[in-house]
Amino acid sequence: MAAAYVRAMFLKPGPTEAVPPDRAQEAREQFIARMGQHFELDGLPRIAGRLMALMILEGQPISFGDLARRLNVSRGSISTNARLLESKGMIERLSHPGERQDYFQLTATPCANLIDGIRERMLRTAEDVETLVAELPSTTDERRRLCRTRDFFTIMADALGEAAERLGRADSEGGTGR
Repeated sequence: MAAAYVRAMFLKPGPTEAVPPDRAQEAREQFIARMGQHFELDGLPRIAGRLMALMILEGQPISFGDLARRLNVSRGSISTNARLLESKGMIERLSHPGERQDYFQLTATPCANLIDGIRERMLRTAEDVETLVAELPSTTDERRRLCRTRDFFTIMADALGEAAERLGRADSEGGTGR
């Protein structure tokens, strides 16, 4: 079942493997719902995840009104969650001459941008912990725990930097980053 879901979502059907339109649409709807759940588990609004999923599936600019209609949510919710995704570098706002509403599309490297933001916050946290470590006697258990905490944030920031680099390369080369 999982393999069929992935094929329906991300791969073009092979010569002997046509995906019926209703199954493909059902898979798209499941993807949108699941992305909402994933975002929510990470402490972000469910609507932001659903919005991001629709942007991934669409692959082109979508009008503000169409986002609200297609996700069946209020324009206020679209506005709030679009601003959140913009602030994380995942989507960008566009305007079309002569039109009163905004359009949104994925940025060139949405995942790498998100990871870069997380990485920067982790580095700032490591710096804050290091500032406190410098104020404590070197022999305390408290200092050792803080050093482990600093190391955690530093190591994670380094790993996220590598991941963002790979994703950025994959985006620019049109590959998968694997």
